[in-house]
Amino acid sequence: MGNNSGPIAGLNTTLNTITSDVSTVQPLLTALFQIQALQQASTDIKNALTSAASVASAIANALNSLPSSTNPTGVMTALQNALANVQALAPAGTGVVLNSASSLFSTIQAQLTALGPSTPISTAATELTELSTNLTTLAGMFP
Repeated sequence: MGNNSGPIAGLNTTLNTITSDVSTVQPLLTALFQIQALQQASTDIKNALTSAASVASAIANALNSLPSSTNPTGVMTALQNALANVQALAPAGTGVVLNSASSLFSTIQAQLTALGPSTPISTAATELTELSTNLTTLAGMFP
């Protein structure tokens, strides 16, 4: 799925490799996270991966609804600008969550930018959908 070049494709290839051998990785993760001191870490990792997958999926769906001539990088820049405005107006206690979201959006924007300026928005959406699927699969590996 997706194109065969660029950083998102490379990340997806790595995630496909990890998730394709669940029979090897799953027992190791289960054994590791049965240690009581690490159980909360497993839950936190699973939740973070699930949240990131949801965001990637939502952005992919939004990209698919845009005209094909839309520049994916421009869309992410607009999203970053909107988030910056929210950060400026939000109470101080929300800073950690907004910084985390900003970091995730920046990473996605960098990945889409690296695909190249002539990349169709549908390709960017496909790459993000595949990333979401891989992150969801990876999250499922954590007990």
